[in-house]
Amino acid sequence: MKTILAIDDALIVRDLISLLLGNAGYNVVVANDGIAGIELLGNIKPDLILVDVNMPRLDGFGFLELARTTPNGANVPILFLTAESDSHIKTRAQTSAANGWIVKPFNPVQLIEAVRSVLSRECPDEQASYHSV
Repeated sequence: MKTILAIDDALIVRDLISLLLGNAGYNVVVANDGIAGIELLGNIKPDLILVDVNMPRLDGFGFLELARTTPNGANVPILFLTAESDSHIKTRAQTSAANGWIVKPFNPVQLIEAVRSVLSRECPDEQASYHSV
């Protein structure tokens, strides 16, 4: 069973992701911000990370930077979750070490398809470039 780490400061989003991906056959571990997500990476090696861009304490970009320096996060595909439609956020996401982004609110089917698409890549370091608008 593949493990997904979902990091979002909104409880309703964490619960929705847990429900949707859990019902799709994934083990879902959640964190309420980037710092909690980094702490979890000390104990688990997820197959994919979903991380919100805008969070208190440590945002998605800060999380990404730190995660890439940890043994359990260095090569894990990361998809940003963002409610931002601003082009500079999308540009920053494209030039980061993330594998893409999903715009919130997301369609449940699109979320599951994005996760399956990224996890189906043969090489974990391959840029998935998944973008949902």
